[in-house]
Amino acid sequence: MTPRRSLSDYTHVLTSRATRPLVALTAVFFLSRAIFYGVGVRFDLSEIRGPANADPWQLLDRHLLQTQLLSSVWHLHSQPPLFNLFCGVLLKLPVSWQLGTATVIYGALGLILALSTYQALVDLRVPRWLSFTIAVLLLLDPSSILYENWLSYAYPSAAFLSFSALCCVRYLRTTKWGWGFGFLLSISTVILLNSTYQALWFVVVVGLLLAAFRRRWRSILAVAVLPVMVVGGWYVKDFAQTRTFTTSSWLGMNLAEITLADAPPGVVDRLVRQGTLTLLAKVIPFSPVANYVPRWAPEPHTGIPALDESRKGDGTTNYNNLAYVKVSQLYLHDDLAYIRAEPRIYLGTVVKAGALWFVPSDEYAFVTGNEGKIAHWTRLYDGVVLWQPSSHENAALRAIFLQQGPEPSQVPYGTVLVWLVALIGAPIAAISLRRIDRPTATTLTFLWLTILYAFLTTTLIEFGENERFRFELGPLPVMAAAVVVVTLGRAGGGSRSSDTATDPQAEPP
Repeated sequence: MTPRRSLSDYTHVLTSRATRPLVALTAVFFLSRAIFYGVGVRFDLSEIRGPANADPWQLLDRHLLQTQLLSSVWHLHSQPPLFNLFCGVLLKLPVSWQLGTATVIYGALGLILALSTYQALVDLRVPRWLSFTIAVLLLLDPSSILYENWLSYAYPSAAFLSFSALCCVRYLRTTKWGWGFGFLLSISTVILLNSTYQALWFVVVVGLLLAAFRRRWRSILAVAVLPVMVVGGWYVKDFAQTRTFTTSSWLGMNLAEITLADAPPGVVDRLVRQGTLTLLAKVIPFSPVANYVPRWAPEPHTGIPALDESRKGDGTTNYNNLAYVKVSQLYLHDDLAYIRAEPRIYLGTVVKAGALWFVPSDEYAFVTGNEGKIAHWTRLYDGVVLWQPSSHENAALRAIFLQQGPEPSQVPYGTVLVWLVALIGAPIAAISLRRIDRPTATTLTFLWLTILYAFLTTTLIEFGENERFRFELGPLPVMAAAVVVVTLGRAGGGSRSSDTATDPQAEPP
């Protein structure tokens, strides 16, 4: 018989050196959330319970989500499926349960984000005191508070990416199947949740593991089977239905917003007259279906409401209408032609998008409801922790409606410094660790690849929501920068602590 544990046994576990910081972080989480609740922060369910004509573009018709959830999500081509599926499940709950359910789930994601950040840093040989400090600052970040209380895929993306970092380093150290499966399942979830992350990223990550740990190729492929089947199955489904091989059919329309729609006056007209662009370039991207049908795309008659309806029940445009697949492809042709014809103008917009990427994520239009409740804390945190020189301004609205980039004083020096350390230092640190601690080196490379991938794909395609895209990475940039500083600091000191002794799991090249 297994001996029964006494109260003292559980007390010893909770007060051990390894678990004390986790207990303390949990206490900080609940105390901070109680304080922010006390000053008026509440979960924002307006994405599914907002006024008429306020449906977000990413969601299907609310009525379809309530009454034809699985069928409608199955025919979703404009976005990955998981966020619509989650919102549909919420809508099926009694109205009195929806707010509490969403609050608990997003709160749990917040706790997972903080705990996995701390534990991943410790596993990456960052000192416990520094790991704990980073996790606490993450918990108290105004952006974390705001996005944790907003129904969006931004916060779940950050939580799953943070958890994936922990699973990655744990799997590479222990070779345990569960950690490997958790890692690849986490990044698969992000792909099916957030259209920024596509299958190319997944393939590169799996290739990284295979290249770094060649002797484990069988076990790596074994844990990858189910995630590959899930992600690959959705891609095959999209290709069969719409002949698109991404989780979002909006690429051409998204890119058109920073090329054709953002062009200086007269440029598009001139290029159309020259035959460089088609007449479609003069139509504002994401216009109603009637602006495109039947001239640019045939009117769909599939019998499936999610694909045929031109408008949702509240009167807003249904951007999952099948006509947008063809329209987006046509826009993409004009987008690329515009970039070839006017590379300097396009590059100028990309530079503005890159600057907006670094602006604090709390300066985002869709979280302003709760932001007003913690405005003083936001200014204090952004100024002291992130080193943002100017007072709080809404940079996103200036970008979306005025096509203006942020002022230099709006860009936090601390955030830029962290990114420079992560992007420049990570490859150097990974090379130095390759022989003595390959799990850390490989995980650091995964962090670096993900950071670079997210920055490039969003900055080259979008201008207006870039600070949100950076938030969706969660703590990955800070984690990478911390590992770089610690690694290079130890190398400069000429010695290594016991935590960084040669890893028994490391394999020779």
